[in-house]
Amino acid sequence: MKVAIIDLDGTVFDTQRRFELCLKEAGGKSLEELKGAQRRAFWECYQSEKYMDMDEPNYDVINFVRALKARGYFIHIVSGRSEAQLNATLEQLMKYNVPYDRITLRSKNDYRKDHEFKGEVIQSYLEEGYEVIIIDDSKSVRNLLPGKAFDPKSLPDPNSLI
Repeated sequence: MKVAIIDLDGTVFDTQRRFELCLKEAGGKSLEELKGAQRRAFWECYQSEKYMDMDEPNYDVINFVRALKARGYFIHIVSGRSEAQLNATLEQLMKYNVPYDRITLRSKNDYRKDHEFKGEVIQSYLEEGYEVIIIDDSKSVRNLLPGKAFDPKSLPDPNSLI
C-alpha cells in the first residue's frame, strides 16, 4: 500500500507565466507589494482557469510520476488549486498524460496554508497504514514527512523507492 502525494503548481506544471499575467492584471510587480483588493484580485485570477493554458509541463516530474504508477503506487494529486479549476486541471492532466488515481483540490472557502490542507490528506493515509511519499515544491509541505518528501528539482531514482 504505497501512495504518492503529488502537487501540481510549481511541481508538475511551471505556472510562472500565469503568475506573471495575474500579477500584472492585479496591478503589481510582486506579490509582496499587493495588499487588500489587489491581492484578492491576484488570487482570484491565479485560482481561475483564465491563464492555465499558459502553464508548462515539467516532464521530469511527469516521467517520475509515470514511473511510480508503473511500480504500483497509488497516485493522489493534492493541489492548492481551487475546485473552480477542476475542468481545466483534468484537461491539463489528460493533455500531458499525467497518471493519477485520485485528485483533491481546495474547496471554495478553504483558506488554510498549503501544509495544513495537504497535511490532513497525508495524515489520513498514514493512519490507514499507507507508505507515503510526497513530491511538492513547498518546503513546508515536504517538512511534513522528512526523508519521504522530494523537491521536484531533485527527484530520486524511482527504483530506489521500491
